[in-house]
Amino acid sequence: MTEEQKFIFDLKGYLLIPEVLKSSEIAALKAQIDTIRTDPESLPLHERRFPGGAASFLIDHPVVMDILHETLGEVRIAVFNCYNFVGCQFHKPSVPKHIIEGLPPEKQAYFRNVWVWHQGGPDNGKNLHYEG
Repeated sequence: MTEEQKFIFDLKGYLLIPEVLKSSEIAALKAQIDTIRTDPESLPLHERRFPGGAASFLIDHPVVMDILHETLGEVRIAVFNCYNFVGCQFHKPSVPKHIIEGLPPEKQAYFRNVWVWHQGGPDNGKNLHYEG
């Protein structure tokens, strides 16, 4: 991040970065949206909704990840997972489980359940996967 970007992020809490997506990425997203609207059955079940299919590259887009690494360090997902316990869950995630299961394993890690302290079970309450 540039010093100006750091200042704006600190001031506003977000950055607007023009031209982040390549033309080919935009075309793939538009094609997926069009297919979801007009012929969803032609797509595998796990690609019929975001963030599945072509849209999955947005989950860990390099530009966003660089900003997260700059602001949070090497720890983006542990902060939310570790400190967001079951009492802070305001709603159930709206992404169906089959969409998450269709993502590569490294992207599935971004969709874990909220943290539960010592609730037993095979993982002892750790949020290692998505229940959906």
